[in-house]
Amino acid sequence: MKGDKIISRQIFELRYKAVAKVLDLRGALVDDLSKECSFEHWKVSRNRIELKLSEDDTEKGFVSYYNCGYVIYNASTKNYFSDKAIKFTKALLNNINFTADYFLRFGVRSTFCREVKSEFKDLVEKFAQKTNIKNTELLKIYKGKLVDIGFPLNFEEGDKSYNTMCGPMDKEQMPQFIIEPGTVIEKIDFPELALFFDIDIFRKEIGKIKTKDDILNLISSYSKESWKYFEHVYNHFLG
Repeated sequence: MKGDKIISRQIFELRYKAVAKVLDLRGALVDDLSKECSFEHWKVSRNRIELKLSEDDTEKGFVSYYNCGYVIYNASTKNYFSDKAIKFTKALLNNINFTADYFLRFGVRSTFCREVKSEFKDLVEKFAQKTNIKNTELLKIYKGKLVDIGFPLNFEEGDKSYNTMCGPMDKEQMPQFIIEPGTVIEKIDFPELALFFDIDIFRKEIGKIKTKDDILNLISSYSKESWKYFEHVYNHFLG
Protein backbone atom coordinates (compact mmCIF):
# COMPACT_ATOMS: atom_id res chain seq x y z
CA MET A 1 0.00 0.00 0.00
CA LYS A 2 1.47 3.30 -1.06
CA GLY A 3 0.08 6.79 -0.56
CA ASP A 4 0.95 9.83 -2.63
CA LYS A 5 -1.42 12.72 -1.94
CA ILE A 6 -0.80 14.60 1.31
CA ILE A 7 -3.33 17.02 2.77
CA SER A 8 -1.88 19.18 5.54
CA ARG A 9 -2.51 22.03 7.93
CA GLN A 10 0.25 23.63 10.00
CA ILE A 11 -0.27 26.20 12.73
CA PHE A 12 2.29 28.16 14.69
CA GLU A 13 0.99 29.90 17.81
CA LEU A 14 2.77 32.07 20.37
CA ARG A 15 0.86 33.01 23.51
CA TYR A 16 1.96 35.84 25.78
CA LYS A 17 0.88 37.81 28.80
CA ALA A 18 -2.02 39.97 27.68
CA VAL A 19 -1.03 43.29 26.08
CA ALA A 20 -4.00 45.68 25.92
CA LYS A 21 -1.99 48.15 23.81
CA VAL A 22 -2.37 45.81 20.82
CA LEU A 23 -6.07 46.67 20.68
CA ASP A 24 -5.27 50.36 20.17
CA LEU A 25 -2.70 49.69 17.46
CA ARG A 26 -4.51 47.19 15.25
CA GLY A 27 -4.60 49.51 12.24
CA ALA A 28 -0.90 50.35 12.48
CA LEU A 29 0.01 46.68 12.74
CA VAL A 30 -2.11 45.85 9.69
CA ASP A 31 -0.40 48.56 7.64
CA ASP A 32 3.12 47.58 8.70
CA LEU A 33 2.72 43.82 8.37
CA SER A 34 0.85 44.05 5.06
CA LYS A 35 3.72 45.99 3.53
CA GLU A 36 6.50 43.86 4.96
CA CYS A 37 4.93 40.46 4.27
CA SER A 38 2.99 41.30 1.07
CA PHE A 39 -0.48 40.55 2.41
CA GLU A 40 -3.23 41.73 0.08
CA HIS A 41 -6.21 41.11 2.35
CA TRP A 42 -6.86 41.84 5.99
CA LYS A 43 -9.58 41.73 8.60
CA VAL A 44 -9.84 43.68 11.85
CA SER A 45 -12.18 42.47 14.59
CA ARG A 46 -12.67 43.60 18.18
CA ASN A 47 -9.77 41.60 19.62
CA ARG A 48 -7.74 40.39 16.64
CA ILE A 49 -6.31 41.16 13.22
CA GLU A 50 -5.91 38.67 10.38
CA LEU A 51 -3.73 39.16 7.32
CA LYS A 52 -4.16 36.94 4.27
CA LEU A 53 -2.60 36.39 0.86
CA SER A 54 -5.99 35.70 -0.72
CA GLU A 55 -9.64 36.16 0.20
CA ASP A 56 -9.90 32.73 1.81
CA ASP A 57 -7.99 31.34 4.80
CA THR A 58 -5.51 29.07 2.99
CA GLU A 59 -2.64 31.12 4.39
CA LYS A 60 -2.87 33.79 7.07
CA GLY A 61 -1.14 35.44 9.99
CA PHE A 62 -2.99 36.68 13.06
CA VAL A 63 -2.33 38.90 16.08
CA SER A 64 -4.47 39.46 19.16
CA TYR A 65 -3.87 40.92 22.62
CA TYR A 66 -2.87 37.48 23.96
CA ASN A 67 -1.53 35.45 21.01
CA CYS A 68 -0.17 35.55 17.48
CA GLY A 69 0.57 32.96 14.86
CA TYR A 70 0.52 31.68 11.31
CA VAL A 71 -1.60 29.07 9.50
CA ILE A 72 -1.06 27.33 6.17
CA TYR A 73 -3.12 24.66 4.45
CA ASN A 74 -1.39 22.32 1.99
CA ALA A 75 2.04 23.93 1.94
CA SER A 76 3.77 23.34 -1.39
CA THR A 77 7.04 22.18 0.23
CA LYS A 78 8.18 21.00 3.65
CA ASN A 79 9.94 24.32 4.30
CA TYR A 80 7.26 26.67 2.98
CA PHE A 81 5.33 26.87 6.26
CA SER A 82 8.35 27.55 8.47
CA ASP A 83 9.79 30.07 5.98
CA LYS A 84 6.58 32.09 5.86
CA ALA A 85 5.82 31.80 9.58
CA ILE A 86 9.35 32.98 10.42
CA LYS A 87 9.08 35.95 8.06
CA PHE A 88 5.77 37.02 9.61
CA THR A 89 6.90 36.51 13.20
CA LYS A 90 10.18 38.32 12.66
CA ALA A 91 8.33 41.31 11.22
CA LEU A 92 5.93 41.31 14.18
CA LEU A 93 8.60 40.95 16.88
CA ASN A 94 10.58 43.78 15.33
CA ASN A 95 7.56 46.06 15.05
CA ILE A 96 7.63 49.03 17.44
CA ASN A 97 3.90 48.65 18.07
CA PHE A 98 4.22 45.07 19.32
CA THR A 99 5.37 45.11 22.94
CA ALA A 100 4.69 41.59 24.26
CA ASP A 101 7.74 40.40 26.19
CA TYR A 102 6.56 37.59 28.51
CA PHE A 103 5.69 34.40 26.67
CA LEU A 104 3.41 31.69 28.06
CA ARG A 105 3.33 29.02 25.36
CA PHE A 106 5.00 28.31 22.04
CA GLY A 107 3.75 25.58 19.75
CA VAL A 108 3.63 24.19 16.23
CA ARG A 109 0.72 21.89 15.45
CA SER A 110 0.79 19.87 12.24
CA THR A 111 -2.03 17.74 10.88
CA PHE A 112 -1.50 15.38 7.96
CA CYS A 113 -3.67 13.04 5.91
CA ARG A 114 -1.61 10.91 3.54
CA GLU A 115 -3.48 8.94 0.92
CA VAL A 116 -3.52 5.16 1.25
CA LYS A 117 -4.71 3.15 -1.72
CA SER A 118 -6.47 0.37 0.13
CA GLU A 119 -9.72 -0.53 1.85
CA PHE A 120 -10.52 0.95 5.26
CA LYS A 121 -10.79 -2.48 6.88
CA ASP A 122 -7.37 -3.44 5.52
CA LEU A 123 -5.77 -0.31 6.96
CA VAL A 124 -7.42 -1.01 10.32
CA GLU A 125 -5.96 -4.53 10.19
CA LYS A 126 -2.51 -3.13 9.38
CA PHE A 127 -2.68 -0.86 12.45
CA ALA A 128 -3.89 -3.76 14.60
CA GLN A 129 -0.99 -5.92 13.47
CA LYS A 130 1.66 -3.24 13.97
CA THR A 131 0.39 -2.34 17.44
CA ASN A 132 -0.26 -5.97 18.41
CA ILE A 133 -3.51 -4.80 19.96
CA LYS A 134 -5.37 -8.04 19.20
CA ASN A 135 -3.14 -9.87 21.65
CA THR A 136 -3.80 -7.48 24.54
CA GLU A 137 -6.09 -8.24 27.44
CA LEU A 138 -8.00 -5.02 26.80
CA LEU A 139 -9.30 -6.11 23.40
CA LYS A 140 -10.31 -9.48 24.77
CA ILE A 141 -12.90 -7.71 26.93
CA TYR A 142 -14.95 -7.02 23.81
CA LYS A 143 -16.64 -9.73 21.78
CA GLY A 144 -17.22 -7.80 18.56
CA LYS A 145 -15.00 -7.37 15.53
CA LEU A 146 -12.49 -4.50 15.52
CA VAL A 147 -13.74 -2.05 12.83
CA ASP A 148 -11.73 1.10 13.63
CA ILE A 149 -8.59 2.04 15.52
CA GLY A 150 -6.82 5.23 16.54
CA PHE A 151 -4.86 6.36 19.52
CA PRO A 152 -3.18 9.33 21.21
CA LEU A 153 0.42 9.15 22.36
CA ASN A 154 1.72 12.05 24.44
CA PHE A 155 5.33 12.56 25.47
CA GLU A 156 7.64 14.92 27.33
CA GLU A 157 11.28 15.59 26.53
CA GLY A 158 12.90 18.12 28.84
CA ASP A 159 10.87 21.35 28.58
CA LYS A 160 9.20 20.21 25.36
CA SER A 161 5.92 18.29 25.06
CA TYR A 162 4.39 16.25 22.25
CA ASN A 163 0.68 15.48 21.89
CA THR A 164 -0.02 13.12 18.99
CA MET A 165 -2.96 11.29 17.42
CA CYS A 166 -2.84 8.69 14.68
CA GLY A 167 -5.13 6.29 12.85
CA PRO A 168 -6.94 5.37 9.62
CA MET A 169 -9.37 8.01 8.34
CA ASP A 170 -11.93 8.03 5.55
CA LYS A 171 -12.86 10.97 3.33
CA GLU A 172 -15.99 11.91 5.26
CA GLN A 173 -14.06 12.42 8.51
CA MET A 174 -11.15 14.44 7.15
CA PRO A 175 -12.71 17.93 6.85
CA GLN A 176 -13.62 18.11 10.55
CA PHE A 177 -10.04 17.22 11.56
CA ILE A 178 -8.23 19.36 8.97
CA ILE A 179 -10.36 22.49 8.53
CA GLU A 180 -10.77 24.71 11.58
CA PRO A 181 -14.36 25.76 12.47
CA GLY A 182 -15.30 29.07 10.88
CA THR A 183 -12.55 28.83 8.28
CA VAL A 184 -13.29 29.87 4.70
CA ILE A 185 -11.13 27.84 2.35
CA GLU A 186 -11.12 26.63 -1.23
CA LYS A 187 -12.43 23.13 -1.74
CA ILE A 188 -9.85 20.53 -0.75
CA ASP A 189 -9.63 17.33 -2.79
CA PHE A 190 -9.47 14.83 0.07
CA PRO A 191 -8.44 11.24 -0.73
CA GLU A 192 -10.87 8.40 -0.18
CA LEU A 193 -8.67 6.93 2.57
CA ALA A 194 -5.66 8.21 4.47
CA LEU A 195 -3.35 7.70 7.38
CA PHE A 196 -4.14 10.55 9.76
CA PHE A 197 -1.41 12.00 11.95
CA ASP A 198 -1.68 15.03 14.23
CA ILE A 199 1.22 16.33 16.31
CA ASP A 200 1.37 19.35 18.60
CA ILE A 201 4.91 20.21 19.75
CA PHE A 202 4.98 22.90 22.42
CA ARG A 203 6.68 24.55 25.37
CA LYS A 204 4.97 26.27 28.29
CA GLU A 205 6.02 29.10 30.60
CA ILE A 206 8.83 30.33 28.39
CA GLY A 207 9.00 33.70 30.16
CA LYS A 208 11.31 36.34 28.75
CA ILE A 209 13.47 35.34 25.79
CA LYS A 210 17.14 36.21 25.37
CA THR A 211 16.85 37.07 21.67
CA LYS A 212 14.06 37.10 19.10
CA ASP A 213 15.97 34.47 17.17
CA ASP A 214 15.08 31.99 19.93
CA ILE A 215 11.45 32.08 18.80
CA LEU A 216 12.29 32.02 15.09
CA ASN A 217 14.60 29.02 15.50
CA LEU A 218 11.89 27.10 17.34
CA ILE A 219 9.46 27.56 14.45
CA SER A 220 11.93 25.93 12.07
CA SER A 221 12.94 23.20 14.51
CA TYR A 222 9.41 22.17 15.52
CA SER A 223 8.17 22.16 11.93
CA LYS A 224 11.03 19.90 10.85
CA GLU A 225 10.32 17.58 13.78
CA SER A 226 6.65 17.40 12.81
CA TRP A 227 7.48 16.22 9.31
CA LYS A 228 10.10 13.79 10.64
CA TYR A 229 7.70 12.09 13.04
CA PHE A 230 4.92 11.98 10.46
CA GLU A 231 7.23 10.20 8.01
CA HIS A 232 8.46 7.80 10.71
CA VAL A 233 4.90 6.91 11.72
CA TYR A 234 3.83 6.43 8.10
CA ASN A 235 6.81 4.18 7.39
CA HIS A 236 6.19 2.18 10.57
CA PHE A 237 2.67 1.28 9.54
CA LEU A 238 2.93 1.28 5.76
CA GLY A 239 6.59 1.38 4.77
